Parts: sequence; C-alpha cells; structure tokens
Amino acid sequence: MFMPLYALLGCALLCCGGAYWLLNQTLGRRLRALEQDLQTFSEAMCQMAEIQMKGYQRLNGNVGEIEERILELALPAADSRLPLERRHQVLALSRKGLAVDEIVKRLSIPRGEAELILSLQDYTDAATSKAARSNGEDKRHVQA
Repeated sequence: MFMPLYALLGCALLCCGGAYWLLNQTLGRRLRALEQDLQTFSEAMCQMAEIQMKGYQRLNGNVGEIEERILELALPAADSRLPLERRHQVLALSRKGLAVDEIVKRLSIPRGEAELILSLQDYTDAATSKAARSNGEDKRHVQA
C-alpha cells in the first residue's frame, strides 16, 4: 500500500519538474524575443532622433540666414533720412534683441537718437498699458 503512494508522488514530482522545465524554456524564448524587439525599437528611435536633429539644424540655420537677410534689407539707403523709417528700423532691431551700440553701428545713427526712439517707445508702451488697465478697472466697476 505504501509503495504505490511513493510511486504516485514520484510521478507527480516528475510531471511538475517537466512542466517547470517546459515553462522555463517557453519564458526564456519569449524573453529573448522581447529583448530583440526592444533592441530593434531602440535602434529605430535613435535613427528617428538623428533625422529629426538634422532637420532641426537645417531649419534653424535657414532661419538665421533669413533673419540676417531681413536685417540687411532693413538698413536704410544712403540717401534715406525719413524719421519714421529710421524709427521703424531702430524698433525692429531692438525687438530682435540687439543692444543700442549694435543698432547705432548697423544704422549709422547717433547714439542719442537711438536711445530717444527706444525711450519714447517704452513711454508709449507704458502709457498704453496704463490706459488698458484703467479701462479694464472702469469696466469692472460699471459691471459691479
């Protein structure tokens, strides 16, 4: 009676061991396949990033060339002395982030003129924003 029980336990252990080995083999194959998929995906992502970076660099370089060409075209003609044109050019260069010294050099104008144009623009902007705030406050007061 004890003999068949040991035999039964032995067979059960052999079956469990075989099932474990089969499961381990299957999981190992699946893991290797996932690692290969991950490697392929990583390589594709790196290639896409390189393509995107090259495109960005090419685009960024073109924008710089275009900005430089616009600044060249914005320079006044030798005989141009129109105040509004000069004011527009000073403000355009200032918006591009150029310092007063660079604006003076590019436009060949006196430093005081460039500073005056920029300070008048600051004054105009401040007055405009103050008027907009007061109009907004009046509207809130009327609505209440």
